[in-house]
Amino acid sequence: MTRQVLHIPGKVRLEHDPERKCFIMHWSSYHGPHYRQAIETLLAEVKAHGALTYISGASRPTDVQSQEDLAWIAVRMQEMPKLGVKRVVVVQPSSFVAKMGSRKLGQTAVSAGLERLEVATLDEALALARARA
Repeated sequence: MTRQVLHIPGKVRLEHDPERKCFIMHWSSYHGPHYRQAIETLLAEVKAHGALTYISGASRPTDVQSQEDLAWIAVRMQEMPKLGVKRVVVVQPSSFVAKMGSRKLGQTAVSAGLERLEVATLDEALALARARA
């Protein structure tokens, strides 16, 4: 059973699934101060509860992170392997513009030493998390 950790209506929702040992971020928008708040909350929750997989539900956004946020996440993503996270699974967005942002996240994950997987649906991402829990 998942537990809701953070919800900013119209922007982002973060859930923890202890059975699958993962956190799931449901993004509706990447651009704005909620982006950093959500990532900082994710890191704090991973530190407190542990996780092997971070699922970035990127199927809804039509925007991208700012250049400043992309530089910031490149640094913050380095914390994930130190906290035990092994992989980032990105649910690919349908928007071409948002795909650019999710690809950048994937590249950042690999640079941080994380396995990067891309899937078409949240169900596929959850199945991967369960298989690798």
